[in-house]
Amino acid sequence: MSTFDAQATVWDLATDFSTTSNPNGVWSYTEGGNPIAPIAGGWGNYSTYDGSILKLDDSWVGTHDTQAGDVVVHSLSIPYGGASTFVGVTFTSPLTGLYNISGQAWDAEFSGRNANWTLSVNGQLVAEYTNGVYGLYRNDAAAQFSNNVLAGKSLNGVNLAAGEQITFLTQTTTYYGYFMGVNLTVAAVPEPEEWAMMLLGFGIVGFQVKRKQRLISRS
Repeated sequence: MSTFDAQATVWDLATDFSTTSNPNGVWSYTEGGNPIAPIAGGWGNYSTYDGSILKLDDSWVGTHDTQAGDVVVHSLSIPYGGASTFVGVTFTSPLTGLYNISGQAWDAEFSGRNANWTLSVNGQLVAEYTNGVYGLYRNDAAAQFSNNVLAGKSLNGVNLAAGEQITFLTQTTTYYGYFMGVNLTVAAVPEPEEWAMMLLGFGIVGFQVKRKQRLISRS
């Protein structure tokens, strides 16, 4: 079994976001499961940003709870197939191991339109929000993935083999699509023996520092 290095690895959607590569390492930006084309600021199939995934710059600041550097997903409008075609991002596990998933989804438009979201692991639903994100701020309890986990599911210690996937999708609940802010972080969990190696390493470093301090004090 391939496992992670002793130091946990973290993949963050906003930090890793690329406007030039799709797939982009472990991340892919999709519509209906298919990669979408480049547009200004990100990815989308329509010039109006309908069905798009973007990383915001300073020009977007001032709309509902948006900050420069945020990633937003615009759900697909009904005329373009939004009733059955979902826009979102997929994380593909680079190695076999355990992962923790965290993040939130919130209203980035405040226009009276609305949308829901789902979070799945290998096609199995683990969390969802079906009340519509309209009016939600990123720090609201209802916006947090952790507060929308389905019964019997967990976002911690998720076991993935290399190549298996975590998928965040949006679906419009009104006629037109909607901008939704999304933070998504996936963190590899070190194996117990790897934790032991880390602690041993910290102990050796600490011993060396103290030894050096003693030698300096004697000189």
